[in-house]
Amino acid sequence: MRFQTKLLVAAGLLLTLSISAAVLAYWGIERSLYTLERSRLASRQLESYLQLSRQVCEAARLSSPLRRPTGARPISPVPAT
Repeated sequence: MRFQTKLLVAAGLLLTLSISAAVLAYWGIERSLYTLERSRLASRQLESYLQLSRQVCEAARLSSPLRRPTGARPISPVPAT
């Protein structure tokens, strides 16, 4: 094999490795951006859920504090044995 052929094969391999590294780097960046966006979305959903839960608890506390349902009997103490 001539030196020129060996040189072209080595250059081709280096070019292939460089392109592969660039593709993997691009894929990694896109994947991390996708994961970051999903994380932000989940955080916003959790925050809205917690806010709604807080509002429901506040409304329940303000409207009727610890009322028994209609017809419910009070709990009688258990006799000591």
